[in-house]
Amino acid sequence: MSHSWVPTDVAHHATVDADFLLHLRQQTRHAHEAIEAELDLVGPGLNLEIYRRRVGRFYGFYLPLEARLQHPAHAVTGMPDAALRQKTPWLAADLASLGLDSAALPTCAGGLPDLHSEEARYGCHYVLEGATLGGQVIGRHLRDRLGIAPGAGGRFFASYGDRTGSMWQSFRAALSRFAAQSRAPEAIVAGAAETFDCMRRWCADPKPTQHCRSRSPMHGKV
Repeated sequence: MSHSWVPTDVAHHATVDADFLLHLRQQTRHAHEAIEAELDLVGPGLNLEIYRRRVGRFYGFYLPLEARLQHPAHAVTGMPDAALRQKTPWLAADLASLGLDSAALPTCAGGLPDLHSEEARYGCHYVLEGATLGGQVIGRHLRDRLGIAPGAGGRFFASYGDRTGSMWQSFRAALSRFAAQSRAPEAIVAGAAETFDCMRRWCADPKPTQHCRSRSPMHGKV
């Protein structure tokens, strides 16, 4: 089912913001669940070799994506602590701990999410920042099942450590403010759905040297 969310009353920003964030979560649920099922990082079948492959694929996706997001032309309005939100260094540290050479890994050369609008970029950031919350659960599973700790291959999933909650809340507030003044808030939803979909396609690619395939036309569908 499709919905349209447009802020209409600035006197009710708190309610409107909450409505949009709920709408965003609902409209991207299908894409979110699809990548969780593909990765299966908390399933009983996870082993060290699978985990190493997953980290390598994450690195191959985050490296070019974050490089684009860091370009001055792709800045977003009001992003708090932007310099602290780079996740590629965490993945590089994990690869080194796991005995993998990051320079030898393939990167996603095509099929990255479209970052043409600020709304699309905020949607992309929503996926990357939201992943830090789920990472806390995954991190505990990695420690219990594989003995992987933040300083020994699990830095990415540890994310901001004790600051994970506050970093998410500050991003959430910035996203809400931006959505409330945007003329095209549905483009945020589309950007998030596309990011989930592109990441899933890249991580599901069975050929480690193959580049990312073209983007799916699906945006924000459930």
